[in-house]
Amino acid sequence: AAISRTHTYASLLPAGKKLSGEPGRGFAPPRSSDALQMREEQKGAGIFGIGIKIDVPPPFKVQRVVNLQDTNGDSLNDKVAIGDRLVYVDGQAIDQAEYLNFVEKLIFGEKNTTITLTFRRKEDDSSYKVVANRHV
Repeated sequence: AAISRTHTYASLLPAGKKLSGEPGRGFAPPRSSDALQMREEQKGAGIFGIGIKIDVPPPFKVQRVVNLQDTNGDSLNDKVAIGDRLVYVDGQAIDQAEYLNFVEKLIFGEKNTTITLTFRRKEDDSSYKVVANRHV
């Protein structure tokens, strides 16, 4: 299924914040300064992510791995491939989740806390786990 720009940009917004624009007539994506300000507000509130970007809605395919780290600060970027699907977060199934807010609540958290992510490989659908650190 095609991913709409609305869903992609919505992943940058905090819960409850809406995109601008008329319904059904497109929208104005957040300016990069708006997205940066929102991210700084999240950090100021003690909310940190893990360094990957996933598609929305499901399946939650990995779009980009930027700065995924383990608890020692070592890179895990080579462990996760673009196109792999995120299916569990800390043992909670998300592959059928309809709302990004549900997934964000599982992923984002206090700085330097760990999270166990389970992915399915795009090539053979085998699963693997990564224990990552919330730091970005």
